[in-house]
Amino acid sequence: MRKIITLLLVFAIAVLSSGCMDSGTMNKYESYIQVYDNDIDEYNSVMNELIEKQDNYNTAYEEYVDASDSYSKTVSSGARIAMMYADVELSDKEDKLDVALNQLATAKNNYEFTANTIYSHLDEFEFFIISNEETLERNGVDTVQLKAEIQDWKEEIRYNLN
Repeated sequence: MRKIITLLLVFAIAVLSSGCMDSGTMNKYESYIQVYDNDIDEYNSVMNELIEKQDNYNTAYEEYVDASDSYSKTVSSGARIAMMYADVELSDKEDKLDVALNQLATAKNNYEFTANTIYSHLDEFEFFIISNEETLERNGVDTVQLKAEIQDWKEEIRYNLN
């Protein structure tokens, strides 16, 4: 009788501690999901900024090329007053191109920093999922889908960093 009671107590403790482990794992999972969601917002923000600055640079470059062509045509025509205006316009477009290039470089640095940080978060999250796969699946988490999403995002980051 004593052995049965002891066995029942050991079983009850095991079941209760398993529930506590599940609770702790799920709390940590929720924390990772919050970081994941924040990372998505941050990534989208820096990616949009990078795209915007690339577009600005492309526009500034096209305007600079047009001004350079106009300046060359004006020089070949020999009209001095037109050359002065073309020179001022070319200088203005060159300044705008420099500003756009600096902004693009800053956006690229911001993207690289953010992408590397997020990549590190994804590695941690992926390791957590692999280490706690049974518990997560027992609690209704589709670990296969989640790991696939993480891998896809890591691949996108690797591609964009190269």
